Amino acid sequence: MIGELEAPTMVQNEMLPEELLNTIKARRTLKPQQFTGRQIERRVIEDMLESANWAPTYNNTEPWRFSVYEGEGKRILANARAEFIEKNGGMDIGLHENTRSDLIAEADRCTYIITLGMKRHPDVPLITEQFGTACAIQNMLLMATTHRVGVKWSYGGRDHSDDLKEYLGLVPRDALFGFLLIGTVEEWPDGERESGIESKVRWVSGD
Repeated sequence: MIGELEAPTMVQNEMLPEELLNTIKARRTLKPQQFTGRQIERRVIEDMLESANWAPTYNNTEPWRFSVYEGEGKRILANARAEFIEKNGGMDIGLHENTRSDLIAEADRCTYIITLGMKRHPDVPLITEQFGTACAIQNMLLMATTHRVGVKWSYGGRDHSDDLKEYLGLVPRDALFGFLLIGTVEEWPDGERESGIESKVRWVSGD
């Protein structure tokens, strides 16, 4: 009948709500020290990036910007970060000894490193761009979980220099949300919460 709403078509292999909830519960922060060094298929990273692109976005600005480093590119990024740290007196990372060697060792333990940029739209509130980018990153973390790929979201320190932003194709008004350090792991650890959701929710009704 004209004007009658049609029932939505069921997507093949649609994920059940409990499957999604289990994926969310299974997400873990896994550090480079836990990575095995086994390679990860590029399609896994492509799935993560595609999932990021479907995050909520205010006014369709889609502010997330990513760079994917693999192979020798990981060391190139590590050396660039070290140079900017030295140039800017300790910015971009907490004050550590042997910063360059630490960054290179970290890069070598990863299969991929993804930089997490946000391209600021001049006519959109900053906080909405930040929320959208954070949602995009969370999508990537959940997709990595479905592939059982280890990821650490590393902010990378106290502050990020404008030099590092420019190196990654950003400008000072943009933001850098850190790095995803990605690798394979032997065992998937159990998780825990300090308390259940019941202690963090207040239900309000009109009765």
